[in-house]
Amino acid sequence: MFRSTSLRLAALYTTAFAISVVMLGMLTLYTTRQELADQFDRRIRAESAALAQEYRSEGLTGVMEAVRERDLTARRPRLWPARTGRRGAGGTAGRGARPNGLVGGR
Repeated sequence: MFRSTSLRLAALYTTAFAISVVMLGMLTLYTTRQELADQFDRRIRAESAALAQEYRSEGLTGVMEAVRERDLTARRPRLWPARTGRRGAGGTAGRGARPNGLVGGR
C-alpha cells in the first residue's frame, strides 16, 4: 500500500500534524479548565470574605440585606427568559423591549 516514498512521507506528516493538533487541543482544554476553576475559587473566597465581614459588622440581617441588594443590582447578562417570558439583558429588560421580547437593535 505505501510503496512510494512520497506517499509514506505524506502519511507521516499528516499523522504528526494530527497528533500535534490533538495535543494542542488537550493542552488548551486543560489550561482553560484550570484557569476557570482558579477564577471561580478566587471569586468564592472574595464573596465569602465580604459576607463574613458583613456578618461581623451587621449580623445576619445585614448579610441577608447585602445578598438581596447584590441580586437586585447585579449587571450580568441574562440569557434565559425572564419571568415575563421575554428575553433581556441585565437591567434593560422591560425598557425599550420590542414586542418579540428582544432588546436593542434590529
